[in-house]
Amino acid sequence: KLESKATNWDGNTPYGPYIYKEVKGDFIAEVMVPDVSGLAAKKVAGNNEVGLMLRLPSDSIATSRRPQQQVIQNGIFPAWNVGNLFTNFQNGRREQNNIQSSWNYNKYLQIQREGNTVYVRTSKNGIDWIDMPGSPVLRNDLNGKAVQIGLYQSTYGPAQAYGIFSNFKLIQLKEKNNDQQ
Repeated sequence: KLESKATNWDGNTPYGPYIYKEVKGDFIAEVMVPDVSGLAAKKVAGNNEVGLMLRLPSDSIATSRRPQQQVIQNGIFPAWNVGNLFTNFQNGRREQNNIQSSWNYNKYLQIQREGNTVYVRTSKNGIDWIDMPGSPVLRNDLNGKAVQIGLYQSTYGPAQAYGIFSNFKLIQLKEKNNDQQ
């Protein structure tokens, strides 16, 4: 369970809770989100967002100013009828796509990194995966770099809210042999 209030993952501080593992190379990360604030009553608890996040570590971002967050999020955001939400935040630009699923969001989330291509998928059952609108995305800024992958939560406002996570999996993929046909 991750819980906070007055937290952000939109480039502003303070950042919300984030539990991650640093990974280099290709991987698949999956998690189930069985509960979020407001689900039982189907009543929005502020701008609560929870999910999986891939982030370029701040110390690897070259800039003369305050480092901008470089993240990809596969989130659940019930407010405004959004439901499942894919965020590609790069160089101060925050592109978002959703499936207008509201409280009927897909509870299983997945992020797959294959070289510089990142796939963001959801599933109702954890078996049959569908790409979110806007996925896959090419992220050349990740070229050969280690990234952080893990669970995040944020409220984007003063209300306290939470997300509960279950069955997190991180599968490191073997490098492909380019000599094979």
